[in-house]
Amino acid sequence: MKPLRLVVLLSSFVIALSLVTWSVIDGVARMRSAGAMAEAANKFLASLTPEQKAKANFEFGDGQRFDWHFIPRDRKGLPLKDLDKNQRKLAMEFMKTGLGPAGYQKATTIMSLEPVLAQLEGPSRRFPRDPELYYFSVFGTPSAKSPWGWRVEGHHVALNFTVVKGEMVSNTPLFFGANPAEVREGERKGLRALAGEEDKGRELIQALDEKQRAAAVFDKTAPGDIITMNKRKADPLKPEGVAAGQLNKQQKALLEKLLDEYLSRMPQDIADERSKKLRDAGFDKIYFAWAGGMNKGDPHYYRIQGPTFLVEYDDTQNNANHIHSVWRDFNGDFGDDLLREHYQTTPHGAPQQSPPQQKAQLRPAEQPQRPSQEATQVLNPNAPAIANPEDLTIKDSVTVTDRDPGLKPKILYREKADYTGAARDARIQGAILLGVVFGADGKLRDIKVIRGLPFGLTQEAIIAARKIRFRPAYKDGQPVDVRLFLEFTFDLYDNLGSIASASGTLPAGVGGVSNPELIEIKAPEYTEAARNNRIEGKVRLIVVFHSNGKIGQIDVIEGLPDGLTEKALEVAKAIKFKPATYSNKLVNAWSELAVTFKLDQ
Repeated sequence: MKPLRLVVLLSSFVIALSLVTWSVIDGVARMRSAGAMAEAANKFLASLTPEQKAKANFEFGDGQRFDWHFIPRDRKGLPLKDLDKNQRKLAMEFMKTGLGPAGYQKATTIMSLEPVLAQLEGPSRRFPRDPELYYFSVFGTPSAKSPWGWRVEGHHVALNFTVVKGEMVSNTPLFFGANPAEVREGERKGLRALAGEEDKGRELIQALDEKQRAAAVFDKTAPGDIITMNKRKADPLKPEGVAAGQLNKQQKALLEKLLDEYLSRMPQDIADERSKKLRDAGFDKIYFAWAGGMNKGDPHYYRIQGPTFLVEYDDTQNNANHIHSVWRDFNGDFGDDLLREHYQTTPHGAPQQSPPQQKAQLRPAEQPQRPSQEATQVLNPNAPAIANPEDLTIKDSVTVTDRDPGLKPKILYREKADYTGAARDARIQGAILLGVVFGADGKLRDIKVIRGLPFGLTQEAIIAARKIRFRPAYKDGQPVDVRLFLEFTFDLYDNLGSIASASGTLPAGVGGVSNPELIEIKAPEYTEAARNNRIEGKVRLIVVFHSNGKIGQIDVIEGLPDGLTEKALEVAKAIKFKPATYSNKLVNAWSELAVTFKLDQ
């Protein structure tokens, strides 16, 4: 048998140590980004006057959320021009949470091109070229308990984000443009805001052989703009071009470099997650298509299209010195898919009391995700399943959903789940989902963790669940077992204000916090039982990297049987590292870690 191979994933950077590579775990990455976004959004909104806030804050359901564009036009929202120095700083810090360092650099460089255009075009314009006419909009209330979104938009910059249940579920449409694409005179001569997008696309088309190029070029004349423009929903375009499966190793590497240029606009952990998703969907099914000339200065267009996404780039206007580029998700723009799922599974419109720090909901038990290893017992298989619910609000924000009104237990008493100090400091928020049986004997049992949260929140939710007192559901005059979901939502910003400081445990790679620098990590060992049972998969952990160079608290998010979880914990405890920093000071930082066990065939 060949030697075992270890893959370890750590957010926000990629580093190789012998057989070890580092990357990201998707769910926690989205949660962490959403937490940073919510904190920055609330700081920004809190700094505004009532008049300013009325311009910046919209209802989440407002159709304005979908009215996006990248051209100069009249816009709603609050522009940088209307902000004072402190408010402007908070606005830009807010924008940073949705972009990686390269993305933020591109965005601010694009904004800075407005004075260059003003000099080139003169003053007689309906919409002046102004680097302060970039508008900030927040849709809904930034929190973990309800969907919300935000946008930054102006000439050639359009950033759109949607957050559901404390996770960033969409960062598209994401548009960057540049006019001029290359500054050709004046003090900033030679500046190219989107040089990578142009150069790496041309490098790929020129690297194709004659047959591949014939397949890739679908038109000798480039279209006048990106084809999807500012459509509310982007549908897949005709799969023209050359498929990645038809490229050799070097050409595939060039395609990956081009995709990475677009992914670099995003925070690193989100970029890593997206990279993994597009590869899981089938990298060989990604098509690269080109139109127009292939030499520098020629009007040209290209697109990269996979099963789930589309990247478009066009440089034809102003003598091929004016770039438009965009990333679209076919099912995920504005978070459409996950919002649809959210509204199907979460009751809306029922009257509720003022929300407490944390609330619990009972939801229908239908097709749960794979349970975490934190499950305490197996659900009673004889308990009736629930599906296609109607809603009934009971009290204290507890909602039972069930098709049959006779199968609703009545909640008599419950307590809030406590927010742990470690979870507050780490900025953890989101929803815990427990599968439970409300027994005919008036006892709640068979608690199973369907979706957990780290830093002790799952344990606190289980403790709170066990304290619930209820009257059983009745059917045909007899008490019966009913299986339901119990959801606990933890919201950092529900009557709490801003949280966390550098003295707490901060998320690595977010908001100016650096990543711990890894020095040494040991490969995990397979147990004999796991090897014999052919067990493969990931053990997912949350690890605290202390400022004193020692590993702190470790939470198991997802485990593996036959002793592999314990082996992964041994790996985490033995990591040697240099601590993360914030404002040039050593700080405690947490990050997600996945140890992947795979038997070589």
